[in-house]
Amino acid sequence: MLRQYSVDGVIVASSTLPPSFARAFRTANLPVVHAFGRHAPAPQVHVVGIDNVACGRMAAEALLQRGYQSLGFLGGPEAATSTQDRAAGFLAGLQGRPVTLTYATDYTFDAGRDAMQALLAGPVAEAYFCGDNLLAVGALSSIQDAGLTVPGDIGLIGLNDPTVLQAFGQRVLLSHGDALCLEDTEYQAFRKQVRSQQWQQAFLSRPL
Repeated sequence: MLRQYSVDGVIVASSTLPPSFARAFRTANLPVVHAFGRHAPAPQVHVVGIDNVACGRMAAEALLQRGYQSLGFLGGPEAATSTQDRAAGFLAGLQGRPVTLTYATDYTFDAGRDAMQALLAGPVAEAYFCGDNLLAVGALSSIQDAGLTVPGDIGLIGLNDPTVLQAFGQRVLLSHGDALCLEDTEYQAFRKQVRSQQWQQAFLSRPL
């Protein structure tokens, strides 16, 4: 069907489609880039994304460093490779410690809110790694509605950046604040360079 429209290349922007979907375009000799694709040392197609396994491991380490012992994972759809990899990294980072795994129906505020409401009806973990910032804010909404506080009663950590959303009657910006890491002078120099229009034009003009 794509060839009927003289398509020269394809960008697959989804983590819920199986890797075989992107590979099919390569098999058909169509250039393909899989955005949000699964990280691999030797990917079979070009992938633009993050190492979700490493992100999950870093989330586990951050929560453990803050003294949390009873932990939970609140991810997006279980079939999404991003969810699977973030959960795998989280489990690896916990090194055998007990953890509860919960999967929301989507990467949305409402899905995070509904999933946390269900969790609050039973035994609750001390802290949760939410596989997306929208899930984290939805979870936060349910926690507050239950009369609890974050991080006083339950700890939360999210992922992805930046995200602007409407919540609690106001616009909320979720950001890890890389522009505020002023003491990391090497990173700030790199950040300034790659955000330069001249550098970006020179980079994009290079052949693949």
